Amino acid sequence: MKNANALRRLISTCVDDERTLQHESKIVDEGRAGTLRRLARGRGKFVDELEQLVGHTQRRASGSWAELLREAGRRVQVVAAGRNNGDAVAMCRHSCARTAARFDQTMRKPWPDAIRNMLEGQRRRVQDESAELDQLQF
Repeated sequence: MKNANALRRLISTCVDDERTLQHESKIVDEGRAGTLRRLARGRGKFVDELEQLVGHTQRRASGSWAELLREAGRRVQVVAAGRNNGDAVAMCRHSCARTAARFDQTMRKPWPDAIRNMLEGQRRRVQDESAELDQLQF
């Protein structure tokens, strides 16, 4: 049961990350937007895989209230100060860091080899995406 809860928390974090990437892709220039949309699609595919593991057959997880509040805050910031590529990518980098931390926490638990391998592979992908986001910002 504890492992299933850990996977549900990871799913929620990944959905939050996907939503952040999607939201911020609407704020940045088209060159950056394509990258953010691609990363969001990848995160969404992984959420689908995780949901199959925990037996979600109903509607897809919607993410956290914290992410909805972050999005609302970003909307206000964009209206007040205008679009800013650096701020948008910084939000994505922070979200990616939260996702990486959740992966690290989840991977401390004992997992069957197949699940551990899947988690490790996705964790490496998050690390690569973090480097890609760094390049977008700097």
